[in-house]
Amino acid sequence: MANIFTSARTAMIAAFEADADIAAEVRTWRTFGAGLRKRLIIEPAWCPVLAVYPASVSEDPRYNAAKDTDQELWIRIVDFGHDPSTAEEILARVLERIDALRQTALGLTDDGCKDIRAGVARWDPTPDESGANVIWDVVLPITIKWTLFT
Repeated sequence: MANIFTSARTAMIAAFEADADIAAEVRTWRTFGAGLRKRLIIEPAWCPVLAVYPASVSEDPRYNAAKDTDQELWIRIVDFGHDPSTAEEILARVLERIDALRQTALGLTDDGCKDIRAGVARWDPTPDESGANVIWDVVLPITIKWTLFT
């Protein structure tokens, strides 16, 4: 059985893959699951790419039996070309989906999931090797708030 952190990450990936608007825009999904090793280098032919991966976990003990835990995931969107509009469109769709997932707490309320919040998206436009195109790299931090009982 997966732990709550893996369950939340994989539920978020599944929700994005099930969203027809996001799936229509994304060419490559980076899920970092079991199976064949995947290259970490992003090739332009794979773009646009969407990845969800763990970033951090912090705990704040409140009482003897409960602790608040924040799980941070990073959603990474990478696209290639002069125009950032595809990455912007995917980001807008992801933010809409995060709002919907907040309503259901990813279906993990019984496990202690209390809230989901999107942070500030960071853009890192980098010229490709030739300098003729831009690699649009967007990282959106997502915080999942848990109340865990010991």
